[in-house]
Amino acid sequence: MKSPFWLGLDIGTQSIKAVLVDDAGAIIASASSPLTSIRKGITHEQDPEQWWSASKKVIASVISTANPENIGAISISATSGTLVVVDSQCRPQSKGIMYDDARATHRAAECNIAGADLWESLGYKIQGSWALPKILWLLDEGVLIGGRKVIHQGDFIAWKLAGKEVDSDSSNALKSGFDVEKVQWPSDLLTKLRIPREVLPNVSVAGEVIGIVSDANETSLTSHTSIVAGMTDGCAAQIAAAALLPGSWNSVLGTTLVIKGASNVRKLDPTGSVYAHRAPFSTGWWPGGASSTGTNAIAQWLPGIAVSRLKFTNQELLDAPIIYPLCRVGERFPFVSSEAHALVARGLKLPTLESDGAKKSFAAIVKGVAFVERLSFDLLAYVGYDISGSYTFTGGGAKNAQWNQIRADVLCHSVLIPEKVEGAFGMAILAAAAFEDSEEKLRLSRVAKRFLSPGVKIEPDLSNGKLLLSQYIEFIEMLHNEKWLTTELKVFAMARAQA
Repeated sequence: MKSPFWLGLDIGTQSIKAVLVDDAGAIIASASSPLTSIRKGITHEQDPEQWWSASKKVIASVISTANPENIGAISISATSGTLVVVDSQCRPQSKGIMYDDARATHRAAECNIAGADLWESLGYKIQGSWALPKILWLLDEGVLIGGRKVIHQGDFIAWKLAGKEVDSDSSNALKSGFDVEKVQWPSDLLTKLRIPREVLPNVSVAGEVIGIVSDANETSLTSHTSIVAGMTDGCAAQIAAAALLPGSWNSVLGTTLVIKGASNVRKLDPTGSVYAHRAPFSTGWWPGGASSTGTNAIAQWLPGIAVSRLKFTNQELLDAPIIYPLCRVGERFPFVSSEAHALVARGLKLPTLESDGAKKSFAAIVKGVAFVERLSFDLLAYVGYDISGSYTFTGGGAKNAQWNQIRADVLCHSVLIPEKVEGAFGMAILAAAAFEDSEEKLRLSRVAKRFLSPGVKIEPDLSNGKLLLSQYIEFIEMLHNEKWLTTELKVFAMARAQA
């Protein structure tokens, strides 16, 4: 192969993005195509055929100027826990059931009881919006019959490209109940939950080659292109941010807030909030979690407002209400509560565009998300993870310089804003790493170093951070009073804030 190119595909909530890079990491082309969601109450669905049509569109766009025979591999990231039922020909037999769909929340308790020993050993519990309860719901509804399988969002595109069944990846399979420690489906759990093994996909570790593109795949890709097992969207962003060394962390502020880091060992979280993905090529662990807070609060409370134009002083930020900016009921990280909801300290009402104006409402959201982020890092430290390394910010929220500074101030930690932050770029790195000529533990970091630039560094304003942390303590008290935080975590977080 001459001058190989690497293709990354990222399936998000609102769009599918593709990026084609050369072997030095230069972006040859990128493209995106929108996706449409259908939300009705607690359900959230998408059309799997739209995933495929959008994927074909962006793939065609980015490879139009390249020789398809020189594209070495493709890897795919997708929203974590999103499912679809397919027949043996990979034809959808259900809608795409999205990662935050809550239709099967009532089955989570059964999953946790049946797999109590497993979840204790892995250090987390199955949450209501995760994929495993939805698999039980699909069985109850009679959808998983006649040779059908339930696969993950990224698997669907990989199957389409290969023209046949290919393995899922251990990253996306985690929320379906896959045992990431033993790298197998837990037979005892499946028996107790009456889940036939044959309805689940085979699974490989992220970074492994799981197939080749079929010459009849409906895109311009050829059988010269391998398919590399991908990861979740949060892990893809982590790769693009080069948060790969133990103690380094990437915080993705998008529709939700996702924090992922790297560790040589896997710790057990007594709160059941932190879980750890197996790192690509089985080279360690990537712990973290995903909060339901994020920029979605802006869309809900400040509809139609161009927040990039909103500026406020540090004093206006301090004067803004202390809030937990949750747009819907239920939280999963940095604590687990099916009853959590938006909350304001001191019994005040949530700031609104009408009553408080855009600037004050935006300041309250910015501060609230920063406090959630700080609590997330406190939780990770409480569990025993090293959080002393480099921090990076990615996601749409990282485009707001003032918000980045406030987040750094609250964390009391310097932060890097990477130049290339797309999950699709992270998948291009993973695709290239699968063919890097070095030992497995060095593959990903070597390619990331070759592909990525250092980015822009932000230093925290410690004096402003000290003022904000005094309010963070009130924030912690508010959550503890709601019984969302354990006393042990409250005491730990307060001690760090006062240190």
